[in-house]
Amino acid sequence: TLASVVLINKGQLQFEVRQLPSNFQWMPLFAFAKMPVTNNIIGGGNFYGVLPFEGRYDNALMPVMGMQENIIYQATPNILKGEVRNMHWIRLAGNKTVLVVARNNLPLAVLSAQ
Repeated sequence: TLASVVLINKGQLQFEVRQLPSNFQWMPLFAFAKMPVTNNIIGGGNFYGVLPFEGRYDNALMPVMGMQENIIYQATPNILKGEVRNMHWIRLAGNKTVLVVARNNLPLAVLSAQ
């Protein structure tokens, strides 16, 4: 298949294949981070280094998807521009949690957990 998918482990070497929501199909994804409280997952990607006639893959502004009882849904609108290559949640003083996002040729982005 050409679609991006998630494999759900059913146990005993049995996996269920499900396509990711449409926002996750529009660009290459390079990084994922699970939200600290929910089962939502943030995906980050984009790729600008393509030949001019192809056009760059810049549709992704960090789409978010969720999984509840193994049902995949699209949770929120896009939130950040750039070529995302990595992201991690870190805890700051005062027990505040932030998502640090690394993007090509841009400063680190720090997003607050709501």
